[in-house]
Amino acid sequence: MFRITGRFAKVWKVKEVKEKFVKVDLGTSDKQQDGSYKNSNWFGVTFFGKALEGAKRLQEGDKIEIISGKIENVFIKDKNQSYVNVVVFEFRLEEDSIKPVENTDEFPF
Repeated sequence: MFRITGRFAKVWKVKEVKEKFVKVDLGTSDKQQDGSYKNSNWFGVTFFGKALEGAKRLQEGDKIEIISGKIENVFIKDKNQSYVNVVVFEFRLEEDSIKPVENTDEFPF
């Protein structure tokens, strides 16, 4: 299991909104040394706990910062299968993490 903190992601699709959880498809990207980006898609990411109420309002295209989450590889022994499970416990919309400008006198317009 790996913990996720301070990671930005984009909402591609809100798949399921239930009383106790929300399932969302997310995309992330990492800038490589050559300046290109490596993209990853995360399907069926589960939001619950502190993330639940905010996740119920997510829309396609929203950018979020994951404050707390985890990625785990789950192995089902009797089926000899494994799958990746991603869970978000707490997040905020990217706009919420940007501090507003206090002094508008510095704007050129």
